[in-house]
Amino acid sequence: MNKTKVKVNNTLADKSFRMDKIFASEWILAASVGFLVFISSQYIDLRSLTIWSTNVWDVIFGNGGIRNLYHYSYQNVHDAFHQYLGSELMSVLPMSIWNLPIWIAQRFFHHEISESALMLGYSKLFLVGLSVVMVFITRRIAYIITGDYDKSLVAAFLSGSSVFLYISVCFSGQNDIIMILPSLFAIYYLLQNKHRAFLLWSMLTISIKPFFILPFLAVLVLYEKNFLKILLRLLIGVAGLLVQKLLFLGAPMYAESMDNGPSKRMLEDMFPGNISTAFGYISIFAVALVLIYLYSYTRPFDMESIKEDPAKFGKYVVYVITLTYMSYVMFSPFSYYRIAVIVPFLYIVMVENSKMYMYNLLFDIVFSFSLITKIMLRGSNIFMIGFVNGSLLARTFGYDVNEATAGYFESVDSYLYLTNDLIDHLQSMFTGLTVVCIALLLFFNRPDKDTEFKVSGERNCRPLLWVHAMLIVPYMMLTIWLFTQAPERIFV
Repeated sequence: MNKTKVKVNNTLADKSFRMDKIFASEWILAASVGFLVFISSQYIDLRSLTIWSTNVWDVIFGNGGIRNLYHYSYQNVHDAFHQYLGSELMSVLPMSIWNLPIWIAQRFFHHEISESALMLGYSKLFLVGLSVVMVFITRRIAYIITGDYDKSLVAAFLSGSSVFLYISVCFSGQNDIIMILPSLFAIYYLLQNKHRAFLLWSMLTISIKPFFILPFLAVLVLYEKNFLKILLRLLIGVAGLLVQKLLFLGAPMYAESMDNGPSKRMLEDMFPGNISTAFGYISIFAVALVLIYLYSYTRPFDMESIKEDPAKFGKYVVYVITLTYMSYVMFSPFSYYRIAVIVPFLYIVMVENSKMYMYNLLFDIVFSFSLITKIMLRGSNIFMIGFVNGSLLARTFGYDVNEATAGYFESVDSYLYLTNDLIDHLQSMFTGLTVVCIALLLFFNRPDKDTEFKVSGERNCRPLLWVHAMLIVPYMMLTIWLFTQAPERIFV
């Protein structure tokens, strides 16, 4: 009798262990990891973005009006790390609204934002809040596509606990999430057959950052086959961007800021010459875009398809967006934090095919780990003790460190290179693992064919969820340890 009861209990525990449901403890785990990253870093870009966002209020109230924003930012009154505000107004305006309280503290009570870990932390908290909203809208889109509440929760959890989201939001405090969120609203309204809302949210997304133009066009040609209508909708999509350019046309330092800021360089580098031909060098990313647009255009969808079968149409929408962003990541130079653009779309694609559940998680973990490691080893500004300086954690310790005298304690990659001379030879291995796992994820999860492996494909292995959520923890703990080992401390 006791043996039977134990066997039943074990069966229930095993079923609970493998079911798709996300438990409260796992959400707490994801939040705890995000909190660790949040308090342990103060990246230079966050400081610049925060100062630029509060510059908006400075110019509105007594410094030449909004058209003087770029000249005022160039003067760098409040010690931003970067001198040029090289992006459009909408890239910082949402942060401006959130950061009004800390602007008041700076303007009227003379607390400099750039010197305050608490005020910079408050600014970064806005990006965290947008990430939480992203998790909710991701679940809604995934539910429309899968019709399964548990699967939609898995997509939301994988998105919210992605190492790329932690790095973009909690580590570097980048504003890509400000672009990602409205793009998700655009897709959500499209799947509800609300085309005007789709175009308006897409216009807002592109006005914040123009990256969404490329997947936006892929979605347009997926359901619209009339080239004149495609062009018209594309013009509507870029209207917000054009309005901003007209607003600042001839404004002091606007043209110079656009020329010297990061946005222009990113656009210039987007189509590198990867392969030599008799005609000259060609961009693999450009070739990939042509193939993606051809693939999208030749799918048998139209306006009526969205009404008739929004789930099927949604699978293709999310897939072509994932294809576009993944092609950008593989074939164009990118800042390490911009990989976050794939986050919600990739994980919605992954949960659609329950027959590949375990393998999808394995591919994702290997891909994420390999890419982050490669990004670190190539010398990107990541996992460096200099970015612990000024953080909430450093203020808890009571000191910053002098990274210039830290030697091999300066960063995780410096430490690894010095302690293991084989690490440099592994870079090509990490690159290879990244590319093959991306290819496997895209191939086995394409919407026009349900692929399955004969062994263990449907197995729901919960520890893989935990590994996915904790990928960044070893890197952050090693960075903090290196911070504590730096030889020269500066007490604050």
